[in-house]
Amino acid sequence: MTLALGVVAGLILGRLRGGHLSGLTRVDWRLWQVCLLGLAIQLPLFAKDSDLAYALAPYGAFLHVMSIALVLASILANWRIFGVPIIALGAVLNLAVIVANGGQMPRATPPEAAPFRNTVAAGSDTRLWILGDWIPIPALPGREFSLGDIAIALGGGMVAYGFVAKAASTSSTSRPN
Repeated sequence: MTLALGVVAGLILGRLRGGHLSGLTRVDWRLWQVCLLGLAIQLPLFAKDSDLAYALAPYGAFLHVMSIALVLASILANWRIFGVPIIALGAVLNLAVIVANGGQMPRATPPEAAPFRNTVAAGSDTRLWILGDWIPIPALPGREFSLGDIAIALGGGMVAYGFVAKAASTSSTSRPN
C-alpha cells in the first residue's frame, strides 16, 4: 500500500510539473517476474478467510520472508533507476525487522485475527522495534507505518516522477521547431 501511495503522488506531481504519463510505457523493469512472484505469494498468505490462507499459515513466516527477498532481488536489479535505492533501503529495513521477529512485522497496536498475520503486537521481547510499524499518518487513520514503509513510498514516488518527467523532457527535445 505504501508503494502505491508514493507512486500515485509521484505521478500526480510529475503531471503537475508538465510530465507525460507516456513515460510509463517505457519502463524497463528488470526481473519484474520475480517481483510479481514475490507479491503473488503474499496475496493468499494474508487473506483473512480462505482455505489456502489456513493451509499456508504454518509456513507463513518463511513465505513472508521469502516473498520480500524476491521483491528485493527485483529492486536490486533495477538499482540505477532514480528512486530505486530509496525503495531498496526501505525494503532492507523492513526485511531486517521482520527476520529479527520471526517473520512478522511488530506494530504498536495488536493486529486483527487471521490465519497468518504479517504483523504482531510489539512487546518487551520485540527486536528492532524502532523499525516496526508505529508511525501514524493522520490522513490514513487506523494505519501505522514503519521507517521502511516511508522510504518505500518516497522511493516509489521518485521512480514514478522520474519516468513521467523523463517522458516530458524526451518529448520536448524531439519536437521540431
